Amino acid sequence: MPLPSHRAAKAAVIGGALIGFMILCTSVLRTGLILTSWVSSMALLLYAPMTHATRPRVIVGCHMMTAVVGVMGVWVTAGASWGIGATVAVALLFAFWAEIMHPPAIANAAIAFAYPTSKVLFLASALCGALALAVATHAISFALEERAPAKQKGS
Repeated sequence: MPLPSHRAAKAAVIGGALIGFMILCTSVLRTGLILTSWVSSMALLLYAPMTHATRPRVIVGCHMMTAVVGVMGVWVTAGASWGIGATVAVALLFAFWAEIMHPPAIANAAIAFAYPTSKVLFLASALCGALALAVATHAISFALEERAPAKQKGS
């Protein structure tokens, strides 16, 4: 069922503002590739805002868990290319096990391999994006809520 146009417009404005904030974060932290998982998260949030995968706990938990698994995967495999597949598989298993599956965040496990020298900045940018997405979840949910009409005096 498509969203009514005024609510869809509010959600799109919130999404656009968030993506602008995320671009600023990645410019400052120099971790632009992580935008791919964030923008995918925003698309999921705008398309299916009231699902388990778009709950704030799930978004923050999965983005951070997969980023940490990615950093550990780089360390364990010494950055070997085969390690990307293994690390993504481990991240998927952990996300299912912890019931925090947020599909776009799984990419963080692979993206960690693109930042071999700056793991702290990578984890900081993952946290920045995850928290911004959690705030956006609340804002979009609020924008999409059905509101009962206000009662008039004397009714």
